[in-house]
Amino acid sequence: MPPKSDHLYITIGSSIASANTALVEQGLLPKGIDQTRVVLEPCKDPSRGDLATNNAIVLAKEAKINPLDLAGKFLQQLLQHDDRIEKAE
Repeated sequence: MPPKSDHLYITIGSSIASANTALVEQGLLPKGIDQTRVVLEPCKDPSRGDLATNNAIVLAKEAKINPLDLAGKFLQQLLQHDDRIEKAE
């Protein structure tokens, strides 16, 4: 699990990076995939949650896989890498 931080964006951002690293290690994402365009931001619609990321959309094209498939795999890894996340969709 990533180190805990008092800053929410650092904490969740680190968890996103850890989940992506696990997906690279599993061969689902290519080594060296460019993650610089992955963004973590507040949800535009607060009824949908606190934070949102474009992780699957941004990485799926370079990885040449369906974004929904990647999102599902990413979600599994994210929940495994951070027990502070209560819910993710």
